[in-house]
Amino acid sequence: MKIRKIIAIVSCAAIAALVGCSSGSADGVNSYAQNVSYTEPGENGSRTDDEVGFQFDLPQNGEEIAVLNTSKGTIKIRLFEESAPLAVANFKAQISNGYYNGLTFHRVIRDFMIQGGDDGKDSESVWGDTYKSEINRNLQHFTGAVSTANSGLDTNGSQFFIVQGPQVTMEDLEAASSYYNIDAMTETEKQLYVEHGGAYWLNNYVFNESTYSVFGQVFEGMDVVNSIANVLTNRSDKPLDDIVIESAAIEIYQ
Repeated sequence: MKIRKIIAIVSCAAIAALVGCSSGSADGVNSYAQNVSYTEPGENGSRTDDEVGFQFDLPQNGEEIAVLNTSKGTIKIRLFEESAPLAVANFKAQISNGYYNGLTFHRVIRDFMIQGGDDGKDSESVWGDTYKSEINRNLQHFTGAVSTANSGLDTNGSQFFIVQGPQVTMEDLEAASSYYNIDAMTETEKQLYVEHGGAYWLNNYVFNESTYSVFGQVFEGMDVVNSIANVLTNRSDKPLDDIVIESAAIEIYQ
């Protein structure tokens, strides 16, 4: 589905689809989440010397990655620990605690994203409360991006979503200019969306203040993400047949 066909509904879809809850219970803090604190970002929200597009680089040997073994196949995710320390620490800790094992992708919107992390029920971060958003202009919602789902700025818990699309053309971006602040996009950003696709409207240059923190990137298993995104869903975007995270693990990339 082309962007120009979904512009009128995508803002509502983004808000409705990416809401996460922030009360309930989560497993205890472990070594991944101990002594991790929010760090003030520099220019463009960056905490490193990154440049937009760096999220497509493959992990380095010895780097810790996240592996989601789903009922549709395996998804491997590079994690940007230096860029989004709180989000990554929470994700790693929840995986290590086994929190995601057996949960589902409870909300799926084709040509947009797949969402999981608590089966749509109340949840918390590994610290027992919400944590601050970590917005980085150089980490964007390109296809394959892994980001926090929440109910507003600084309300992150256990939910996350993976961007699945849509495809983007320059004509799509021009058509979207009457809805979004496309003039604020750099030519590099536009080219990257044309090359990779993605939900550009979720970024802070569109609404001036994004609430969603990109903290990872799928580097293997986008075919699985696409397969999940194409399942039949009900009117609440819940898959008719459960798509289960059978197990999740932190592994060393080699």
